[in-house]
Amino acid sequence: LIKQPISPGDVIQTAAEAKAEEKMLTGDPAAARVKYFAERPWLKAIADDDDKSDPMSAWQRHRRGKVTSSAAGALADPESQSKAMHNLLKGALTPINDPVTIQRGSIWTKSGDALEPVALDWYRKNVDPNAFEPGLIFNRNKEGQATTPDAIADGGRRNVEVKSRNKFIDPANPLDQNEAKTLRKNYLQMQHQMYLTGASSTDLIEIIRDPENPNAPLGKNGLNDNNIRKRRVDRDDELIRQMRPQ
Repeated sequence: LIKQPISPGDVIQTAAEAKAEEKMLTGDPAAARVKYFAERPWLKAIADDDDKSDPMSAWQRHRRGKVTSSAAGALADPESQSKAMHNLLKGALTPINDPVTIQRGSIWTKSGDALEPVALDWYRKNVDPNAFEPGLIFNRNKEGQATTPDAIADGGRRNVEVKSRNKFIDPANPLDQNEAKTLRKNYLQMQHQMYLTGASSTDLIEIIRDPENPNAPLGKNGLNDNNIRKRRVDRDDELIRQMRPQ
């Protein structure tokens, strides 16, 4: 073994220093998650969402009967309000240890579940290496509500939400009725997430699915500007005020 001579000006690192530098570059989402909840005792981590398909999972059972961020958007929409209220009451009256009746997911729901980790890996590599998945969250100051942002970034100042689509939806361009409805639903969901977590903005990630294989991103050349984009959505306190019960 031939050792290279050490020259003046060479930087010598200990193993601990090298490991710390590596974590700075690659991130440490687990440590960021611990720090986030330690600094916010009013937020309670309930369960991860890795087992959504299990009717007895803690994530499914503990969100049942709560005003989740998805439910909050539905309750604010006159077209879906009645059904959302029915599901909310039914869930609230169901014993916590009963299995959850899971609706059969559409091909697009399954696509979203498959592409979410792909998009979050891209986000950690390109935006914030410390972005972490918080799982189901309760806010002790806002009883009866729950939220599961896809990730939390920027030291807790920003939520991250992933949506898989068949094409990008740009609010700066003319929208058809379905696109406008989708963006409105997404917007209400993200505002409720920010209301419960206290975040000031959300990074909305749109990832485009392959029409032949919806569980994979569009194209054969990895993730690029043609199949994934990030858009910042700011907190809207006036809308949040309107969504809250008066």
